[in-house]
Amino acid sequence: MGRSLPPPGEVAALSGPGTDAPNTLGSVMYGTPAGPGSGTGNNYFAIWTSGCYAKDDGAFGSMVFCSGGDGDYWGNEVYKFSLETRKWTRECARSTGLSGDRADPGFDTTWGEHLSPGGDPPPQPGVPHNYDQVEYLPAHLGGGPRGSFMFCTRTVVYRVRGFRHPHVFDLQAKAWRRGSAKPGIVAYGAQNDAPSWCFDSRRNRFWGIKGGEGGHFINRLHYLDFDAKTGLATSGDVNIPSHLTPRQLPFSRYWPTGDLMLVGGWNRAGTAFDLRACPLSTASQGFHVLTLTGSTIPLGRYGVAYCDDLDCLFVRMSLGHRQTLWKLTPPRSNYLSEPWVVAEITMRGHAIPAVGHGQGMWKRFMYAPALKCLLWVDDVRGAVYAYRPVGT
Repeated sequence: MGRSLPPPGEVAALSGPGTDAPNTLGSVMYGTPAGPGSGTGNNYFAIWTSGCYAKDDGAFGSMVFCSGGDGDYWGNEVYKFSLETRKWTRECARSTGLSGDRADPGFDTTWGEHLSPGGDPPPQPGVPHNYDQVEYLPAHLGGGPRGSFMFCTRTVVYRVRGFRHPHVFDLQAKAWRRGSAKPGIVAYGAQNDAPSWCFDSRRNRFWGIKGGEGGHFINRLHYLDFDAKTGLATSGDVNIPSHLTPRQLPFSRYWPTGDLMLVGGWNRAGTAFDLRACPLSTASQGFHVLTLTGSTIPLGRYGVAYCDDLDCLFVRMSLGHRQTLWKLTPPRSNYLSEPWVVAEITMRGHAIPAVGHGQGMWKRFMYAPALKCLLWVDDVRGAVYAYRPVGT
């Protein structure tokens, strides 16, 4: 890479103030609001913005982000941070003629796409609150040579209309396209739902649940299967026993060793971190509550990343606890009945500024196997950070 990475146990800034790659997301963003009532994006990461690690985009992959929604910023352009060049770029133009009017004629109400006057740029998905629904569509599933950034469901129009189908941004073509041949192929994902999706690498399948501030009763898991030739998804579902998801907008992650879909958030009493698991080989049996031992993960909203090299998960808070991570290690067997060990980690090295956002860390906390580092970004004018876990 031509630039050093942090040693195990330490955190370092890869790009931003005080580094040899000084540019920030703010330096490539539009400097004006996306439409009447929209902000300039100064709080881009504060408003529910998620992201994905695009493993095939360049020698070391890239971090990709889009939207966030709400009154701060409505733009639907895509931004990328290359881990090879350590530079931010804007990958496409935003829609023009944006309006917050409920009867905005510039929206396709079937597909949830904004139509720019004159067709330049071409139709792009409406502005979503990302939550935990962003995923990476790899090349082998029709994502293009570099893969694609994907909204699995729920492209929303200014908190008014909701849509239930995927949209895909091809990182090679630098263009949006529809991710299914038909609209509305998933039974949830509209205005009042906060879906979470995770990629099942064993089945090449994306699994989804819905969640919310107070949790949701769910009685099925939904999934998306992509055709490698067309890059289009079909959907299905598996009925499960009625299950109430954890509170405070739950996250989901796939754990390949145990073939489990993990779902986390707050417990129903609002007193502790709650982690549950669904064995996908017998998904119709539903979820099990897992026992945690060791350190305590505080209440908040979380970013969670699976570390391939250590076969464990790491948790980061969206607000507070700037120098702290939590390592979540599965048992070696009896995954549903034996305790999962939580270890609190204080990161050495760079002092992380006290910038955090209560709305959520989501998937902009990610692990890059090519660098053996956890990565995240909190601030459009701040640094991209890397932490190398001990043992990698």
